[in-house]
Amino acid sequence: MFMKKRINKKGFSLVELLAVVVILGLIAAIGIGVTSNLVEKSKREKMESQKNTVTLSAQTYMQNNKNLVPKIIGESRIIKISDLRLSNYLTEDIKNNEGESCMEKSYVKVYKFSNSEYTYTTYLYCGSEEVPEDEVVPLPLVSAKFSDSSGTIKD
Repeated sequence: MFMKKRINKKGFSLVELLAVVVILGLIAAIGIGVTSNLVEKSKREKMESQKNTVTLSAQTYMQNNKNLVPKIIGESRIIKISDLRLSNYLTEDIKNNEGESCMEKSYVKVYKFSNSEYTYTTYLYCGSEEVPEDEVVPLPLVSAKFSDSSGTIKD
């Protein structure tokens, strides 16, 4: 009787190893892309959250300091973020994602838009960012009412 030789087939072939490496590479590339997008989104959301915090602090500051509120439509006031911090309307310093302070040049502009409406616009300048010379100012809300000879008011 003949004995069959058993072929010892331990391990993986080069093609199998190459296939595994390619698959792992694709998974890693997708994972890195997704992770970097999540990190960027998180950074944007953090800055937006800080802007909202500063805006709410400025609104509270203006409610407590009614003498500083703009009185005439089209008038505006500037509140420095450093003043909000010194007055304890902000509990901690505002910093960008690199850890640079935003306290020195940043401010909130309060603008009287109509008889009862104010806009609060927060401008954050961190680290070596420069404050631009030109600034967009919202136009005041103007409405007119007319009456005819019978006294009926028409818009």
